[in-house]
Amino acid sequence: MVRNKNPHATAHLMFILLFWGGLFTPLKSQTDLTLREAIEIGIKNNFQIQILQANEQIAENNNNPANAELLPTVSTTGSYSFSSNNTDQQFFNGDSRSASGAGSRNARASVDASWMIFDGFRREALQEALQLEIERTSEETKAEILSLVEQINIAYYQIGQIQEQIRLTNRSIDLNQAILNLALQKQRIGTGSESEVLQARSQLNGDSILLIGQQGDLKSAKNSLNRIINQPLDIDISVLDTVILDVLPNKEEMIQEALSRNPDLILAKLDQLNTAVQIKSIKSVLYPKLSLGASYVYNFSRAEVGFLLSNQTYGPSTQLTLNYDIFSGRNLKKELQNVDLIQDNLVKNQQRISWEIESQISEYYINYYNLADLRDAESRNIEIAEKNSLLANELYRQGRITSFEVREAVLREIQARNRLVLNTYQMKFIEIQLKAIAGILDA
Repeated sequence: MVRNKNPHATAHLMFILLFWGGLFTPLKSQTDLTLREAIEIGIKNNFQIQILQANEQIAENNNNPANAELLPTVSTTGSYSFSSNNTDQQFFNGDSRSASGAGSRNARASVDASWMIFDGFRREALQEALQLEIERTSEETKAEILSLVEQINIAYYQIGQIQEQIRLTNRSIDLNQAILNLALQKQRIGTGSESEVLQARSQLNGDSILLIGQQGDLKSAKNSLNRIINQPLDIDISVLDTVILDVLPNKEEMIQEALSRNPDLILAKLDQLNTAVQIKSIKSVLYPKLSLGASYVYNFSRAEVGFLLSNQTYGPSTQLTLNYDIFSGRNLKKELQNVDLIQDNLVKNQQRISWEIESQISEYYINYYNLADLRDAESRNIEIAEKNSLLANELYRQGRITSFEVREAVLREIQARNRLVLNTYQMKFIEIQLKAIAGILDA
């Protein structure tokens, strides 16, 4: 029986085969869900968006001349009456006429039309209010979609982050398993100790426990995305974990973009416009009102006793009416004061939102650039860690260091890569939040 005269070389070969063989073990295939697909599913299934879209349609339907009171009103009336009376009439010339149960009949029918020519600009205010309602419902829908897209983006990339962490943990487990097998082999051939085996088992168990926690986090993250896009929670999804960081504009450009497109700020401005319309409507009572009316009347009467046996009239008539309320019964001065106060509050609310937008963007940019610096430093650190891993393997091949020293070198590389993953995803999350504030997150 021929023995290998270099047990360290044999151990090294086993270590390399076990470690790198574990890295290339085929994984169970999964169907990937792209971010675009997740957004499309989420928007399609979201009940609140469906409600808001229905509100948009309602606002569109309400925006018509009839609701703005621009059209004339046309009505018809008709009546017929019969009466039976005992009558005793005395005339100035001395004649008299008496009847018992004398009947009389009266029939009337008319078609009436009226149109307000001028009502103190109240109808114009109604038109503006109806149009503003269309704009408001549209902006509310856009704001809801933007919020949903932000949630989907964050939930999607959280899954990607955990998948990357699991991949790195599996690499560490493969490494620890290879070291454990090597320690057991060395113990069997008499060149290793029980302490090395126990230490390797402890490291393997620690990573295995970490993996169980990460797998639980992954399941929770998938459930969260399924819940956000309103699909069954038991659907297993796998996301594409390639992260591409977009080039952000400078802070001042982002702030200007946000001040013009932020949904909260747009809605606040619409509230201010709506209040201006209310002021216009309230002030309409200060003006006279001019209306035009027209009617066509048919009237017929017949009486058994009286001056006339029958009477019939019919024909059109028109009238022009000017009305001015000297006192409308309203405390107009107080109403206008209250609306002015509301206007002031709305202006201050816009200033508050603008300030919060600028503050949030400034803070996000500070954190983003800090993370960018750390990411660059970590990338350089990974290059060093890779070189250190290669050197450790070579020294181990030469028998100058132990397997545990090799493990420490490779683990430092894995840990550096894990920090880079966390750093990259944190930058992506900030990017998503910045775009949401600016109203430019792609839907």
